[in-house]
Amino acid sequence: MKKVFRSNAAVIGIFIFSCLSVNAAPGESAVITLAFPFGARSAGMGEVGTALADDESALFFNPAGLGVKNSSWRRGSVAGSFEFLLPAFQLWELWHAAVAGCYQTPSELGGFGAYVNHINMGVNPITDESGRMRRLTYSYEQVWAVGWGFSFEDLGDPTRHVGFAFKPFISALAPGLGENGEGIARGFAFDLGYLRAWKNGLRYGLNLANMGPSVFYIERASRDPIPLTANAAIAWKRGFVADRLDILRIAMELRLNKELVVNHYDGAPEPFYKAMFIDLFNESFAYEMQEININTGCEFRIMNTCIIRQGILFDYLGERYELHLGLGINLFNHIKGDFSWIVAPEGFLKGFLQQFDKTKEGATGARHYQWQLSITIDALAGWNEEDMRWWMVNNERERW
Repeated sequence: MKKVFRSNAAVIGIFIFSCLSVNAAPGESAVITLAFPFGARSAGMGEVGTALADDESALFFNPAGLGVKNSSWRRGSVAGSFEFLLPAFQLWELWHAAVAGCYQTPSELGGFGAYVNHINMGVNPITDESGRMRRLTYSYEQVWAVGWGFSFEDLGDPTRHVGFAFKPFISALAPGLGENGEGIARGFAFDLGYLRAWKNGLRYGLNLANMGPSVFYIERASRDPIPLTANAAIAWKRGFVADRLDILRIAMELRLNKELVVNHYDGAPEPFYKAMFIDLFNESFAYEMQEININTGCEFRIMNTCIIRQGILFDYLGERYELHLGLGINLFNHIKGDFSWIVAPEGFLKGFLQQFDKTKEGATGARHYQWQLSITIDALAGWNEEDMRWWMVNNERERW
């Protein structure tokens, strides 16, 4: 932030951003929760979802996914996830939780989604310039989102889908810090997504997330941009059936993402509709390529019950090099449990990276052994006898 907050909350907030930011230099943008993914399924695959966009985190990764026909959403679904952040530092007040839901109408109106994404930073003291404590304050960030996705099927092309999202948010890093009780940033953002999904399982998606005005915490003249992020991904998913047995499902995705912000420390940041073009060309081509994060992963679902996942996150500038692993279980076509964890000890991949850049020290280790748990309940409004044989393909559920 341009203003130095005298509170542990602000220090924690900036620290979170420096460790977990999508791909900009630390301090360039605010409200990290806008770019903070959720869902243990996605986390176990390296935080992918822009092209798959087929679970309850679809609204976050690509709202266009809400328009792709999904039997799990036709009677409504809800999911919740939880994780402690930066376990290496044992800050147990620092945690992240999200609740999301999706619904597709019986008609051709497409699908709707909503979520609440919350980062808790705990109770922190605010001190004056002499170091005396003024008060205790609760620090957090929260994003609400609603969105809609629809298909072009009525126009003759069922493979194309478009989606929109609206996201109001609050970033309470240091409530009550200023002379008039400031220290809280409020605002809103929009997402625009596109997804194309063919019957052969190939998909690609584009998403421009967090288009919106800059925010301020104390002084209106001291503003920061929100993390406008461009995402592009390609995915493939396929199911294998024998004698009506749902033998195996495979899903994989490669996702590229880049933050597009231009902040001036001696003036107002560039508005998002200018920054998205300026930030593409304000550095050398090699540096622009280094700013692109790579997320990739795959999933294997056996007999529609047991699920194994693996993924990789590669953030060259932020020095996040992580191996993501995940397990899941699906029961009755209605209840899913997913668990993910990250393997990235300090110095991870140092030797490999120094073959190309001697200054690289490998992974920071901040998210080593960070885990996430998600519970999902699908098709809330309807249970039937077929659900007792969820490892079978039935007529009601289209092939995956």
